[in-house]
Amino acid sequence: MPRSHKNLARHNKTSAPVWDPDSERYVSRLVAAGKNVTYLQRTALNTWYRSGKAKGWFSKVTSMTLHTWAAAGPNAVNLITSAPVGFFSGTVTHNTGKISFGANGYFNFNAAPAALGLSATNQTLFMMHANNETGTADVMDMGTYEQGFECNPAWSLPPKRGYFRMGGFSNNVLSFEGVDTTGITVGGIWAQSRDGANAVVKFHNGTSVLTMASSSSFSGGAIPSVNITLGCRMDTPATPAGFTQREYRLSGAGTGLTSTQVDDFLTDTKSLLTGLSVSF
Repeated sequence: MPRSHKNLARHNKTSAPVWDPDSERYVSRLVAAGKNVTYLQRTALNTWYRSGKAKGWFSKVTSMTLHTWAAAGPNAVNLITSAPVGFFSGTVTHNTGKISFGANGYFNFNAAPAALGLSATNQTLFMMHANNETGTADVMDMGTYEQGFECNPAWSLPPKRGYFRMGGFSNNVLSFEGVDTTGITVGGIWAQSRDGANAVVKFHNGTSVLTMASSSSFSGGAIPSVNITLGCRMDTPATPAGFTQREYRLSGAGTGLTSTQVDDFLTDTKSLLTGLSVSF
């Protein structure tokens, strides 16, 4: 073969992906739960892990679950850790790309905030709501009761207004009420995060990251001991209430991502979902 042809062949040769070990462990847990993971899905997951580690947000995410695999087993597998394993309760439908909660359905992280590293001064909760709601008093609930953690944007239409309860503590709750959200649909990835005294609520609508609310003077007390949940609140460790009957694509928690890290996390997670053929 002429030298020029050899150089061309060498130039066109595709390098094999460098597989992130945490990504491969998640894929192995999915397979063990009965999910066949395609090469394209494996590649999208690998990119998410590698980007998160390069940008610094990955080390602060302590729990994340994709509820997009169309089966209960894979939908409870955690991207970050093999234990604890969350579980579904009540009426839950596992559709392709999302889960739908019935009148008493919810997802239990099977861990209290402290067990996932959340504290009074560093805390992050996030979820992806699957629908662009058009009804009134639409609520997306995640967390524990009002004396604990919540990620709870609520709507009253018209007009669209937002209500955000950030990491509430007993007798010391920071809320962002009456935030103008005109033109913002609820279908997308929501995140609330506190890093020291700084608190933010952000939303990825499929196009860009929007800052919905922020504070630089957040204070709080003791953290609650009841498990974090998606789709309901926990009044006590064994008493779920306030069921949302909504549809979700993912949920998780972390130890206080900065505002920039939240931006990067939301952007990378949007890219992951696109790679998994999951729409907003």
